[in-house]
Amino acid sequence: MSDRNHCNVKRSDLRLFLQALRNRWPVTEKQLADMQSAAMEAALTGSDRQRETAKLLLEALAERSQ
Repeated sequence: MSDRNHCNVKRSDLRLFLQALRNRWPVTEKQLADMQSAAMEAALTGSDRQRETAKLLLEALAERSQ
């Protein structure tokens, strides 16, 4: 059985994280680390839609760190 069927991250959580970054809501370093961890898990084990959202989230995290 593929690991792709066992992603523990909800797409709605990824979208909320993405919204927080795009709207420049204040977030802590721990929250940023949690976002990155969730995005990486979804990118590796999520559905197609989770992977798409994870990619957007990782891009937003990269932009924020610049």
